[in-house]
Amino acid sequence: MLSTAPVFIKLLFCEEQLFNFMEIRYAFRNMTVNALLAFQEEDFVYDFFNYYQSDGPIRPSVFYGSASYENGMSHKLEWYVNDLKLFEDEIQQVIHTTNQNAINQYFEKLNEYREWLCRIDEKEVELKFNTWNETTQSEFEKKVAAESANFFQHEDRKMPHLFEHEVPDYSMLAMFSNHYGIPKTKKVINYNFFEIKDIPQLLDLDHLPKYIKFVKDMQAKFYTLTSKYIDQYERGKIIATGTTYVSTVGQLNSYNTIVEGQQGNKQLAEHKVRQFKWNRSDIDCLELITALVELKAITNESGNLTRTEAIAVFENLFGMNIKDAESKLSKAGNRKKSRHPFLDELTKKFFEFTDKKNALEENKN
Repeated sequence: MLSTAPVFIKLLFCEEQLFNFMEIRYAFRNMTVNALLAFQEEDFVYDFFNYYQSDGPIRPSVFYGSASYENGMSHKLEWYVNDLKLFEDEIQQVIHTTNQNAINQYFEKLNEYREWLCRIDEKEVELKFNTWNETTQSEFEKKVAAESANFFQHEDRKMPHLFEHEVPDYSMLAMFSNHYGIPKTKKVINYNFFEIKDIPQLLDLDHLPKYIKFVKDMQAKFYTLTSKYIDQYERGKIIATGTTYVSTVGQLNSYNTIVEGQQGNKQLAEHKVRQFKWNRSDIDCLELITALVELKAITNESGNLTRTEAIAVFENLFGMNIKDAESKLSKAGNRKKSRHPFLDELTKKFFEFTDKKNALEENKN
């Protein structure tokens, strides 16, 4: 059989993107991505079309031989589903055991990967497969033409058609039974026509819709898993707090526990998060947060805590949702009497506390 197809079918992915995936840092993400990309490699495409083409396999499976091309598909699918589970473990490990800078970098990359991995241009795929078939057919015809030319230039073509004659027998059995060094002979019939024994390895594009649906289904699994966490991150709900990291993905199991370790992080469930309630307005909370961040009274390990991240910390701590934070801060800054009445009130309350404390100490004396 001919093997004229490219080693890798790059449906939508450039070399640079594929290279960038090979990061040592996040092994299970890389494994999952590679497993997803494998569904568009030459070997899997052949196995997929082998399964559906009614005239039999167009070539043996590279995994399991001529009669088991279905196994090549099922095993790759099984590996992919298993990799997705390990991938989710890794995402949760990043959330719960790294600092905010690492979380930010991870999710920015993850979002980038989700965007280009989970798209497929059906027309481009069809064009590539048509080009593949055309190239395969062209090279097959060239091969047949060359073999045909060699056949008709052979000395045997000078003999009559169907002429029976003897030729040396170089078969293994004949060589072993030869005791005198003289090759045995066998009778053959001369045929003055060329027989094409091979067929070109063409993909039956009637099955292309099935293949496109399969790839989309596999991409959807990746998209669903990553979106589950990316959407929370983009809303500021995945943040690192001190040495124990809290994610409101954990709201799936309520604020009483940090994610109870879907797929293996059960030790995190032992850490309980108490519920607190914020009894003042969102603007009051924003006054406090902004002052703390600007003063750098609170920060993260890398020393670059943003106001958005700090807001997410307070939202997690108090189970609240501050909407339009920047707009509210702008309005607060335009207040006429005081731009920071809550901070003024805090100062007043602190003075009242110290006055009472001092008075009590004087009375004791």
